[in-house]
Amino acid sequence: MTATTTNFALPYPTALDRPCDFASQWCDFTDALQTVIDGFQTVIDRTNPVIPIARMMVTTPVDVASNGEIPFDTLSVDTADLVDFDFDPAGVTIRRAGRFVLVGSATVLSTGINNNYVRLFISGDQDIVLDRTGIPGLTLGLNTANLTINTGSTRRALLVTRDDSTTLAITVQAATFSVFWHADRASP
Repeated sequence: MTATTTNFALPYPTALDRPCDFASQWCDFTDALQTVIDGFQTVIDRTNPVIPIARMMVTTPVDVASNGEIPFDTLSVDTADLVDFDFDPAGVTIRRAGRFVLVGSATVLSTGINNNYVRLFISGDQDIVLDRTGIPGLTLGLNTANLTINTGSTRRALLVTRDDSTTLAITVQAATFSVFWHADRASP
């Protein structure tokens, strides 16, 4: 009666197993263990010598229309060629599928409209609102979004006002948008 380990479901013989079955059970165990090790090796190969990370910043104030992309002007880190400012100053393009954490912030001036909040969100397969505020003039923080992203997908940070007016410009004093790889899949 073969049992399995808790974390990786590796089969192993128990005291009730017949001694003559041990050799085949041991082979089953080593084969299953090799599969687990191969999975770890895949992750090591993917993150060695660097873990895929990109961080873009706005260092010079810029006006962004509502529903507009934030045009970043500085790249502070890009370990995996995720950003191409010449082609797309607002997007991060994923080169390998995996689970990524998206974080950032934007400091905006008042929109000039009473009770008008500004939302900061990430575009993608579905738009994810990461933060909102009722007090323009303060910093909006992007909460962590943990997403599985396919190869070739691009994510952008956008600003939207409550009335979604495309004629309303929002002055972005400073902003950051970061993408960090942290796993190949959702579960081990």
